[in-house]
Amino acid sequence: MSDTVQDVVKVRFYRKPSDLADLHPATGYMEQEREVEVEKTITLSTKDYDSFTSDFLFAPPPCYAEIFRIVCEGKPTLIVNTEGFSYARYVAVET
Repeated sequence: MSDTVQDVVKVRFYRKPSDLADLHPATGYMEQEREVEVEKTITLSTKDYDSFTSDFLFAPPPCYAEIFRIVCEGKPTLIVNTEGFSYARYVAVET
């Protein structure tokens, strides 16, 4: 895992997705686009990324920042907003 500097991104979050398949407009979980400040960028191994994204509601976030970016080689980059909860309450795919 590694950290980087904060930056501001414009994303469209999905509210309470259960896994990666829920990050699709047809699910109805999509929120309005908004700008957020990313506090940390976390690089995960494929195994850790797959584990985290297979169950957003029960897999503990890989860091304690409220809004963070998840990066894994060959996988979609995600922006996660926990809003202080112990799970990924809002998740967006960064484009």
